[in-house]
Amino acid sequence: MPEILNNRRSYFLDTIYSVRNDEKLLLFNALPITDLQEQQLVVEFLETEFTNEAYDYPFHTLEFDKAAALWAARYLYTTAQLLLYRTYSVEQLPMLLAGFKDDLTPEAILSADLCLRFLPDLFDLANKLDYSDPIQSCIVSTLSIWQYSGIKIADATLTPKLEIIFSNPCLKQLYLNRILETDNPYLKKHPVIQQELSAIAGIYQTFFLHNYNYEKP
Repeated sequence: MPEILNNRRSYFLDTIYSVRNDEKLLLFNALPITDLQEQQLVVEFLETEFTNEAYDYPFHTLEFDKAAALWAARYLYTTAQLLLYRTYSVEQLPMLLAGFKDDLTPEAILSADLCLRFLPDLFDLANKLDYSDPIQSCIVSTLSIWQYSGIKIADATLTPKLEIIFSNPCLKQLYLNRILETDNPYLKKHPVIQQELSAIAGIYQTFFLHNYNYEKP
């Protein structure tokens, strides 16, 4: 468990720790996030998580992007709190769920994914609670930019933006792996992605057919 802050409840840190270790979101109705020490502890925790995951990454390991990881953690935490504790107006959502201001790089994509990978589940929850909830459009808009994290809910309306993802062999392989793991029918049929999946299948095509419902183009 991350360090406790002066024997007081650290809502932000506790939530990120819980979602990363137990895949459970804690709801506190505690906004906004202002404690700098707590944010630093979240970054340190996520950097450790990134390092642990990187052991299994293909090719060369990418550097941890602290800014992207913290932004994504804040975004996930805020979205979760707003789903059930709507104390802010719809007009305030763009401010509370502001986008990432730095460049979108392979390092940023993988660092942010530590938390953004849980957004599709929040999208499903929002859909069940209230089909017209405006938070859904915020999540979809965010995942249309951070497409690696949104593979699970990508549909026919999404235009894959592959330039950055395919610019790095590590991220490219992880992206293709996740498409197969989530069995996304729309992305698997995209011409460029289908070609790449066919290439990596190669002699392991039987394995892909059996485990990932992979269809040879």
